[in-house]
Amino acid sequence: MKTPLISILIPVRDDLNNLKACLESLSRETLESTEVLVCDDGSRDPLSSELLDRIIPGIRLFRISGSGPAGARNHLSQKARGEYLFFVDADTEFSGDTLRQARKIITEHPGLEAFIGSYDDSPGVQTIVSSYKNLSHHYVHHRAAGKVSTFWTGCGIVKRKKFLEFNGFNEHYLRPSIEDIELGMRMAFRGTEILLFPELQVKHNKAWTLAGWLKTDLLLRGVPWVRLMATRKQWLPQLNFTLSHRISAIISILILILPALAVFLPVFWIIWTSLVAGFILLNLGFFSFLSRKAGFWKSLPMIPLHLLYYLTASLALALGLLSAWIQGPLEE
Repeated sequence: MKTPLISILIPVRDDLNNLKACLESLSRETLESTEVLVCDDGSRDPLSSELLDRIIPGIRLFRISGSGPAGARNHLSQKARGEYLFFVDADTEFSGDTLRQARKIITEHPGLEAFIGSYDDSPGVQTIVSSYKNLSHHYVHHRAAGKVSTFWTGCGIVKRKKFLEFNGFNEHYLRPSIEDIELGMRMAFRGTEILLFPELQVKHNKAWTLAGWLKTDLLLRGVPWVRLMATRKQWLPQLNFTLSHRISAIISILILILPALAVFLPVFWIIWTSLVAGFILLNLGFFSFLSRKAGFWKSLPMIPLHLLYYLTASLALALGLLSAWIQGPLEE
């Protein structure tokens, strides 16, 4: 059986160091039946074809001007020759086994038209916020293995024919947002099966700050995601919207507001303490995972970070519903 050509598509803007690490890790994979395409989306210091070619000979570099990651990926998909499009971010690294796993999945599921993977459990940046953010992503994806109704450009593969059939990513999103989720929802709604394989992994090298994480989760992903689900009436009980996530979100809100009530009625401190204990128990599996991977002491400040995550998600829900009511659906 002939091995299908895989086109690896990487958009980048002003992130040369991470891109070099990504390509160097890719060069250590088996690149048979593979082509690599990079789109420089308006970097202040344009990428050099010669530099990239020294890392991976034959790499194809394209330049556009500030179309955003959705536009850059769509541009690359038009230039790609592969049967499969493999989307990754410039700030990821291949594991040394990533392409073998991708080919294995393609071989074992010949009718599968789209699938996604996961971040590994060893983030490239080991700060508390970066470790929390990337390990939580790993944990959620590993618990959600199987059929999903979303796509993911951090490590996602789709047949080029299917991708073009759906006109690719919605270029309404000019910044990194939910363009991959939106495409996945469109595909799943129209009957395309999308599977999540946790064994297909890349390393994430993004250095998260607290402010950057909260801005991304609230404004760039949370609010648009809720607005998308509300306007399309497609509420997805997967990944970050499972029952335990929703219960944790409610508890987090109560943990935030009960201390104000306890000023007038001290009995609320007992309720507050019980809620904190319940929050920890409900998320004990996740906290145990963080302790194993990051170490006990480093994982302790991740507990309030997790509480903050749910508070942010709750705010995103409220603002997203308000946005859906005021602004209506996004342009298709």
